[in-house]
Amino acid sequence: MEEVLNHSVLLHEAVGVVASITPWNFPFSQIAIKVATAIAAGCTVVVKPSELAPGCPLLFAEIFENAGAPTGVFNLVSGSGSEVGEFLVSHPATSMVSFTGSTKTGVRILKAASTGIKRSTLELGGKSPFVILPDAEIEAAVLWGME
Repeated sequence: MEEVLNHSVLLHEAVGVVASITPWNFPFSQIAIKVATAIAAGCTVVVKPSELAPGCPLLFAEIFENAGAPTGVFNLVSGSGSEVGEFLVSHPATSMVSFTGSTKTGVRILKAASTGIKRSTLELGGKSPFVILPDAEIEAAVLWGME
């Protein structure tokens, strides 16, 4: 085993452009985690934040620029997920997709990414508790919770 390890070569190679699509909840930390991991791996990153939380992504971009980061390492685009997100995921220059959000959207993203056989990381569904109070309409609450 030791002999094999001594003659092995470990190659670290960046994937390329990472498209990161982030959710509305915890927008700053979600962007920071996705950007940090992409850059640490030697990749450039294009972030498409939720259109429901535009302030934090703009602040993050301003901080990143003021820190003196090289142009093009971090990129921010905004717009609807169905248009901008789908464009990013299916674009031939995108090598990897990182998505955090709903399972329904995750399925669409994975299908779009599969046409170019892109690496994909999906964090789907919520991990938050779903509390149903005694006066709730149980059937409606369960159906809403399953979306």
